[in-house]
Amino acid sequence: MTKIEVKKQVGFAVVAALFAVLLAFSAVADSGTAGLSGKGEVNAGITPDSPLHVFDRIFDSIGLALAFGSENKAGKALDIANERLAETEEMIARNRLDAAGAAQAGHGNALEVARRSVSGFRGSDNADLLEKQVKFEAELEKHEVRIGQVRDGLKVKLELEDGISESQLSFIDSLMSLLQNQTGKVKAEIDGEKGKLKLKIKSEEGKSEVEFETEIRGLEERTGLAELRRDKAREQIDEAVEELAEARDLVSGSNLTNVTGGAAVAGLIAQADLKIAGARAAFNESKFGEAFGLAEAAEHLAKNAKRQLERSIAAGSAGRNGGSGEERLEIKAEINSTAEAKVELRFTSASTNRTEIINELLSRLNLTRDDIDRLLDLENESAADMEFNDRLKTEIRIKDGLAGVRFELEFPLNTTNRSEIVDGIFSRLSSLTAEGLEKALGAEQRVDAGRDDEREIEIEVEDGTAKVKVEVGRERLRFNMPFTTEAAVFSEVSSRTGIPLADVMSLAEVKIENGNDDSGRGVSGEDDDKDEDSGRERKRGRG
Repeated sequence: MTKIEVKKQVGFAVVAALFAVLLAFSAVADSGTAGLSGKGEVNAGITPDSPLHVFDRIFDSIGLALAFGSENKAGKALDIANERLAETEEMIARNRLDAAGAAQAGHGNALEVARRSVSGFRGSDNADLLEKQVKFEAELEKHEVRIGQVRDGLKVKLELEDGISESQLSFIDSLMSLLQNQTGKVKAEIDGEKGKLKLKIKSEEGKSEVEFETEIRGLEERTGLAELRRDKAREQIDEAVEELAEARDLVSGSNLTNVTGGAAVAGLIAQADLKIAGARAAFNESKFGEAFGLAEAAEHLAKNAKRQLERSIAAGSAGRNGGSGEERLEIKAEINSTAEAKVELRFTSASTNRTEIINELLSRLNLTRDDIDRLLDLENESAADMEFNDRLKTEIRIKDGLAGVRFELEFPLNTTNRSEIVDGIFSRLSSLTAEGLEKALGAEQRVDAGRDDEREIEIEVEDGTAKVKVEVGRERLRFNMPFTTEAAVFSEVSSRTGIPLADVMSLAEVKIENGNDDSGRGVSGEDDDKDEDSGRERKRGRG
């Protein structure tokens, strides 16, 4: 036997042994994973903080490659996503947040494979294809329910633990939001495919809308999807009712007429109440998806009402203590042969919505003649020192979820009589309009956290560092931070700017240079689009 033949045989033996080891490892790794189709709870198995996790990812890629047919590939990808979800939960519970971020990234990669596979589903006929779509939709619904269970379980656990910082809690919250958003993309894809099939069935088979919906409801009942959605909607309505009750309890202990943005808080609560009523009506008509959506919106409205009221109270407290929430209203007139009136108002608003801030500003400037007379300070000035400007200036600066507002008004008056000066200031303030303040704000500074086209977020990752650029109107923020996961960067941007996390995720443009994206990828078929430099760029858009 020649040396070459010996080397070949040894090589084959090594490969065979390695393959046997990998198969054994796969059996161990999968022993705790029943999979979505395997009827059982998925355990984390080999977690991302283990050096052996790379083999788990390799076998996931092999499993996907060997899954023939789009339905099988989507099912396998969903199994992998469920395993990554379990890993995310385990890593958060052990406070291994970097590893949790890697697991979350792997979850997203697997679901992207599932999403791309949905359009390739095939059936022997339209009815068979529709049944496959609904079955997969039911498995996806189970996965989403599981995400909610993980979120709720971690919330209870973390509330009982000491040593968890606000930034860590924010990061964990961003991870859970990403998990939900990733699942939502697949749901949207399957909804789109069902919509196409619906049109095809109606065209080819002449079925009416009622007949098609009846067929869909029957499939949803048989696959358990209807029951899942019924339970999910019921739980969401209960959560919304609980959140609204907490908001009302908070309001009952406060006088909204004396609270910044009190009218806005009352409006949010009223909207939440209406949406809960709509959710209940939809639920009674077995429109569980609609009921869930309305109840979820109600919960968000109630949470926003609580948050806004808490910030308003905090801002008012800071103002009373001379802190950053201080409110100051000054009215004075410099007099010589004539007078120049000056009105300056500074305050902190709990709202970051442009329209709400302007309305709040108008409300604060809605002064009576007695108010003006009480606040008016007359100062004698030499004619040379008087400028006689006619100027209106408004500025809004948003930071940490609060808006610092500054209003300045200067105008000349052809009198030195105090009563006439009071009348002149009253007349000028009474003539202010939202449109005029909007124009003044536009001329001086445009900072509006409510409009996507005035907010830009760019994140460039290179050599393990995330370089972040944020623009809100004319405001600029730039900072660098170590890159672990996108979720960590999104959380930091939200924390520093006060922009809601969901908006950050929607607005951010992320570019990751090739070779630095090791945040848990490894499932085949999941690479993002490459740019000319072989880097990776993903644009989330601006709304």
